[in-house]
Amino acid sequence: MFIRHRVLFGRSYPTVRRAGHLGKILLAALSLAVLGAAASVRCSGRSRTNVLWITIDSLRPDHLGCYGYAPAHTPAIDHLAESGFRFQTCIAQAPYTHLSVPSMITGRYPRLAGVKTAAQDLSAGQATLAEILGKAGYRTAATPMSWQEGINRGFQQLYPISRSSTQKTQWCLQSLAEDDERPFFIWLYYWDPHLPYEPPRQFIRLFEPDYEPQERPLAGRPRRNLRDEELRDATGHYAARIAVLNRINENRLEITDQDREHLINLYDAEVALVDAEISKVLQALREQGLWDNTLVVLNADHGEGFGEHGRYYHGLSLYEDQIRVPLIVKPPGEVRRGEAMEGGRTITGDVRNLDILPTILEYCGQAAPGDLDGRSLRPFIEKGSAPQLPACLETSGYWKGAGSEFQLVGLRRDGYKLIGDALTGRWELYRLTDDPGERRDLLDGPADAAVRQKEEDLRRELFSTLGVGHLDELKLSPREWRMDQATTQRLKALGYVY
Repeated sequence: MFIRHRVLFGRSYPTVRRAGHLGKILLAALSLAVLGAAASVRCSGRSRTNVLWITIDSLRPDHLGCYGYAPAHTPAIDHLAESGFRFQTCIAQAPYTHLSVPSMITGRYPRLAGVKTAAQDLSAGQATLAEILGKAGYRTAATPMSWQEGINRGFQQLYPISRSSTQKTQWCLQSLAEDDERPFFIWLYYWDPHLPYEPPRQFIRLFEPDYEPQERPLAGRPRRNLRDEELRDATGHYAARIAVLNRINENRLEITDQDREHLINLYDAEVALVDAEISKVLQALREQGLWDNTLVVLNADHGEGFGEHGRYYHGLSLYEDQIRVPLIVKPPGEVRRGEAMEGGRTITGDVRNLDILPTILEYCGQAAPGDLDGRSLRPFIEKGSAPQLPACLETSGYWKGAGSEFQLVGLRRDGYKLIGDALTGRWELYRLTDDPGERRDLLDGPADAAVRQKEEDLRRELFSTLGVGHLDELKLSPREWRMDQATTQRLKALGYVY
């Protein structure tokens, strides 16, 4: 018997030529060793934490069952909250996608990430979550929308742009099933329940059992000469189209309580549709043995207005209906929790969307960049303490439905919210603890010394955080407003330009 050696996996193993019985034994042993080494490599790769980040556009937390909304049909999201941790109060840094999403994926306030308006993209030197995890050996995939190119940086696989929740789910399932030894980071971004609200019949019937589908197409663009009947759907109520909401916001259309209820039913039906799609994804995680080793995060980029302050849609204000969002975190494995945790798996206190990036990085064992504005929420999950994190806010635009240009900034801290208008110099102050609907502006009329001191403290912190000395410095220049044709087309695709 002649034996020679070859190198496998960095070690020397015997290779048998014209082997007899002993040679067969050695060959079998060699095969087992090689298989064992390969299995060891697979286990090592798959022992690292996977990340599934689910973002739902325009989703209000108070329209989910796990946040106490009785009419909701959201069993999948509610189950995720039961399996993980639900943050009672999470704040988006802006009430529309083109400012909020850049903040989410960088862990920085929008303007500090180089994005002040929808016309601007992330600066080239601003690291994204996908870039960081990609460099750490993760397989990165996303279901994008028509947004700035910088948001897609770092994703090795980008699925086609689509508004279809069903299609996005299918792409996510394909990505989960890929034969790849690397840990994955998948960003599943659902468009629904963004306007227009067009749920399939089976979902709207959850809220309006007698609903019948529309037989004729409705006008989607806000033409000035649309007749009233063109603004209504098969129910006889106003449809959830931008043409309708524009008229409401311009005070050119007065809707009844029944009309408003119908709009909300359509919205809730779209939320139910997304929940049904999320159920398929969570089931796939379990069936493929990925559930225990996957960090699942669910949030929204912003909320949605239903007339709480005379405005419908989003992006128009910094009130709670437009900047408060859900946040659910299902950590990998067993979670070590503090005995003092109150409310079980509900975490009270204030957190921000920009805290998601450092939270994901800590669970993945990766160091966060040193210039982040966000902080990891993992300590609050494991210690059971209530975070009290301040949140700077901003929005700007020229919205035909609002009737004017607006540039708003704000700070939300310790139960108070300060809002400043950079164009008019006007300030508003609300005590959210006893005025959650923001109906009483503490600066409207004579204010006592304590209120004035609170205003001054919040104003100083806002300016310090954003690196300015005065409200005027936050005004946008004409150059910053200027949009090229590509940006205009992206905003049209997202429904912000008509």
